[in-house]
Amino acid sequence: MEFIHKSTFTIPIVLIISLSLCSLSVSAEEPHLLSRPKAVTFIGETQDWYIEHQMKLIGTDLNYNTKLNYKGNDTKILNTSPLYYQIVDKKGGTHGSCFNLNNEKLFQSKNISCGGCHYLDQESEVTCVIHLPNIDKEEVVILKRK
Repeated sequence: MEFIHKSTFTIPIVLIISLSLCSLSVSAEEPHLLSRPKAVTFIGETQDWYIEHQMKLIGTDLNYNTKLNYKGNDTKILNTSPLYYQIVDKKGGTHGSCFNLNNEKLFQSKNISCGGCHYLDQESEVTCVIHLPNIDKEEVVILKRK
């Protein structure tokens, strides 16, 4: 009876230790979330655009917000609705949204939850592609990490 009693406690303890070690393992490509910066910001500018993109790590959830400021005066762009922007990283990840410019030629998104995105804290730059569908044009802005 004594042998059965010891093995009854040994198996759950070994399982608990094994599971906790598995949850702590981290690959070199995806460092542990606790050691990562809580926010990253990318900024880029061309003659016609100023763009600021920020990602925030809240626990294990990702949120982002994007500010697009049109500095140009092309009425075709100002009268196009909707416009579309896309943030693209070097790993091929992408996220974006439709947007409209306000009277000040500005779009500021709210914080958007980003399911399926990966955190951009390992990137030094990303690309913002602005699609202008009514005039069949795309504008590309390189955003550097701040």
